Amino acid sequence: LCRSTDMSSIGWPIFWVCMGEGSQVSISQAGQMETHGIPNDLIKSANPVAYVLFGVIVQKQLYPFLQKRKIVFSPVNRITLGFAIMAIAMAYSAVVQNAIYQAGPCYSRPLACDASQGGQIPNHVHVLLQLPTFVIIAIAEVFCWPTGSEYTYSHAPKSMKSILQACYIGTAGLGYLLGMALSPLAKDPLLVVLWSLVAGMMFLTACAFRVAFRKY
Repeated sequence: LCRSTDMSSIGWPIFWVCMGEGSQVSISQAGQMETHGIPNDLIKSANPVAYVLFGVIVQKQLYPFLQKRKIVFSPVNRITLGFAIMAIAMAYSAVVQNAIYQAGPCYSRPLACDASQGGQIPNHVHVLLQLPTFVIIAIAEVFCWPTGSEYTYSHAPKSMKSILQACYIGTAGLGYLLGMALSPLAKDPLLVVLWSLVAGMMFLTACAFRVAFRKY
C-alpha cells in the first residue's frame, strides 16, 4: 500500500506543473508570435492528436517488440522516461521563448512597444515553431500517465483501488497549486526563466523518481 501511494504521488505534482504551463502559458506565448490568422489555442490541438497516434504506436508496436526480445521496460522506467521527455518539452519551450525575445519588433517586450502598433504586430517568429512542444508533451504523457494509473490500480488492495486512484488524480490539484506559486514569473521578460525552471524541476524529479523506485 505504501509503495502504491508513493508511486501515485511522488513526481506527479511537478508533471502537472508542466502540463499547466503547456496548456496555459503556451497560449499566451503563441499570442506573441506571427499566427497568420491561426487562433492562439489551435496549435494546442496537436497534443491530443499526437497522444492518440503515439499511444497506438507505443502500445501496439513498441511494447510488443520489446516483449518479444525479452527486453524489460518496467513501469518505473516508463514513468522516468516520460518525466525526462516532459523536461525536454519544457526546455524546448524555453528555446522558443528565447527566439521570440531575440526577434523584433519588440524583442523582450512582445506586443508592448510602440512598434507593435498598439499590440497589433507580434514578434517575427512563426507560431508553428511552437508545434513540437505539444508533440513532445504527448509522447511524455503516453509513457508515464497511463503507466502510473495502471500501476496504482494493480498494486492497490481491492478495498482501496478507488481511493488510490483519487489520490493519483488528485496530484493534479497540487500541481496546479505549485503552478500558481510560479505565476509571478509568467510575464515578460521572465518567461525564459519560467520555462527553464520548470524544465529543471522536471528533470530533477525524473532523476529522483528513478533513484527512489529503481528496485521496483
